[in-house]
Amino acid sequence: MNNAPQISFDDNKADPTTLWPNRETVEDTYFLDQNLALKIALQQNMILVDNQQQLQQCYYDGTPFKQAPANLIFVPVNEFTTFFSAGSKRIPTYLYNNNQTMSKQALLDQQTAFNEIIEDVRQVRNMEFPCIEQQEEFKDCYFFDRNLALKTAKQQNRVTTMHPSITGLQICYYDGDLIENGPENFINAKFKDILSFLSNTRLRYPSRVIYPAQASPAQQSKITELFDRAMKEANSQREQLAGAYLARIRTQQAAYHVNEPLRIYLRANRLTTVMQYVAKNIAKAVESLGHLSKLSVEHNDMEILHNMWHYKQQYEFNPHIVININQLNNHYLHPNTVNIIWWQDPMPALKKMQPLHWRERDVVFSVTPLLDKYLTKCGAKNIQRQLFCTDTSIFKCQANIKRENKVIFVGSSYISHVTHKARNMKKNAEIIQELNLLMEQGIAINETTINHLANHVDMDFDHIFWNLYHIVVRNKTVEWLCQYSKIPVEIYGDEWEFNPVVQPFYKGSLQHGEDLVKAYNAAKYALVAHPFEVNSQRLNEVTACGCIPLVFDCRHSAEQPHWDNHLLYFKTRDDLYKILDNNAGSPAPHIGEHFDYESLVTRIIRIAKSLYQTPSM
Repeated sequence: MNNAPQISFDDNKADPTTLWPNRETVEDTYFLDQNLALKIALQQNMILVDNQQQLQQCYYDGTPFKQAPANLIFVPVNEFTTFFSAGSKRIPTYLYNNNQTMSKQALLDQQTAFNEIIEDVRQVRNMEFPCIEQQEEFKDCYFFDRNLALKTAKQQNRVTTMHPSITGLQICYYDGDLIENGPENFINAKFKDILSFLSNTRLRYPSRVIYPAQASPAQQSKITELFDRAMKEANSQREQLAGAYLARIRTQQAAYHVNEPLRIYLRANRLTTVMQYVAKNIAKAVESLGHLSKLSVEHNDMEILHNMWHYKQQYEFNPHIVININQLNNHYLHPNTVNIIWWQDPMPALKKMQPLHWRERDVVFSVTPLLDKYLTKCGAKNIQRQLFCTDTSIFKCQANIKRENKVIFVGSSYISHVTHKARNMKKNAEIIQELNLLMEQGIAINETTINHLANHVDMDFDHIFWNLYHIVVRNKTVEWLCQYSKIPVEIYGDEWEFNPVVQPFYKGSLQHGEDLVKAYNAAKYALVAHPFEVNSQRLNEVTACGCIPLVFDCRHSAEQPHWDNHLLYFKTRDDLYKILDNNAGSPAPHIGEHFDYESLVTRIIRIAKSLYQTPSM
């Protein structure tokens, strides 16, 4: 199982301090072996720092992992002094080198030299270095020096966002005259016009100001005050505009004519890994069927749209139908507007199980009966089933791609969902162990099982069911696949490099779309592992591409259709291996084609026309 509590080094789970012979405590450590650093970081060891329990920091040299646990930090050995002198990370107090060719004295000499470097770093930290390169994380910046802004923009640095694994391109705003032919993230915004610029931009606001080189502390303080005032005023103007657009949308009624195309509006966010593609696919299907669509979403990785931009586009488009995914967004709609809400996940608003505001023309779709229970508690009426869909214009068989006798899986490990929540580590580990044992025995897991486990460890049912259960099913089945040695196995996605069983088979990430289609068309088999649904989006895409799916058997909790005569089901490791040993199965592209987006949009159009032809109450 790919989670920190169960990963060990040399099969010694009980005492990670054995990695430091003759040392009584675990310390913040710098590793010259990146794989060893990963294993120790995943143990999530706690150490005493300034009389407080803190997570051990594991720094390492080598090749950076794409996504790492919070306590695994890449620091190249040739940048060690610069990194720790300029940054604020805790300084490692021990160097671990497992080079068996070095003598004991050589290792001691190396540690002594390391200690001297650390002492130098501590002294340097007492000095002030205002240069931008010394910041621990890159920020969107406003520069008064155009040349420095251009130099920084060319580095194409990435900044963190509200999403744990989706970053943005660093924006480098600059004062002064325009410089032509700069990179796209090199943005001219004259300081004298900064309020107007901020009020009208779709881009993220700068979060740091790089002052003029000769600015005194008093001048820097004044610039900061002016900048903060401009951003506050720009936000205020955006909120006022948003309110004005909402007021107009409430009274805006789209004229309906039987033989004219309908206008359908959707909104999305680039920080969603699934929903934005669902919205884009619906919009494309709307256009293919002769109707009009408007999708409000970020255009690039420098934008984060304020609600005002979504409301503006909705008002200007004046839609007959609004489609929301996992959100109501209905409080500002005109009574005649048809609002389709397609629930695909147990969102926080549903988990509260308290009455929500529902309109007469709200049409509620749900992908699973498990969500129906939440929706019913929230007061939803006439819930309709709508399973996941496939963009069959992209996901299809491609005869020009040679199909190899191999099996692949595409999807994230989600290890960070466990390792980044240290306060629940012990309970998480206990639940994960229990679920692993049930899976190994081929025992069907259902809501009753999860309830029993939740009561046993006094943990929230939703966390176990929607998080840990998914993680266990996915990681366990992927590990089984990687332990099968007779045909090649390829694993794609995020965070698999942290699983020692999977890591040798890990091939990196794939972009949703053409890259994924090519991968499925090039493989005979693909793993489809969902804890309680057969008709998942992954199944649709795999089958549409002519890949034979190996499906974790959850038919005991999944709605029909089960496609029993077309899918290869397994419950245990042995079941999976027998399927592969027997070279079983054949492609079933009709399954993926059954759930196309055109059918969904046709259904929505039919519902909307029926409502528009019925006088409103």
